[in-house]
Amino acid sequence: VLSARVLETRGSGTLLWLQRGDDLYLPGLVRYGIAPGGVITVAGLTKPADMLWALEEALKCNALGAVVAEVDQVGFTASRRLQLAAESAGITGFLISRDSNGVAGATSAAVTRWRLTSAPSQADGLPGVGAPCWQVELLRARGGRPASWSVVWQESGWHVLPPLAPAQQAEDTQDAAPAILPLAS
Repeated sequence: VLSARVLETRGSGTLLWLQRGDDLYLPGLVRYGIAPGGVITVAGLTKPADMLWALEEALKCNALGAVVAEVDQVGFTASRRLQLAAESAGITGFLISRDSNGVAGATSAAVTRWRLTSAPSQADGLPGVGAPCWQVELLRARGGRPASWSVVWQESGWHVLPPLAPAQQAEDTQDAAPAILPLAS
């Protein structure tokens, strides 16, 4: 979804997705605002050095709108090179890591660092059934403060779930669907 917003903001460009395997289901991205014809995938980049080389070269290509790369850990020096490449061409890069410690731990040169984890889905009070929910945490931002949000995906897009007051947290909220606020751009 963030990639779709970046492409929309730029008004043009293609999304390049660099993946280790070949499990990206392009038609599934349509639901999140990314047309399959607007994505180029490169699969099978299993060696970390190959992934970093492809990512750095892609970030230098101003014909692209954004780049997503599935990475393991990226050290400070490599993350700084990637940051400089992205800044020079004005390309947004997203590094996705399944490592619970995050990409590069605390030594990344990235402008922001986020952690996304799945949360129980929400649907009219029925646990485990309904729209996908996520806990989104901003761990680091230059000139910013860490923060956390609970978000839900519905057909109308992403929405932020309002924080519950302490009294509400103790109550049983299964009688009503959660209030939803639109996710700001």
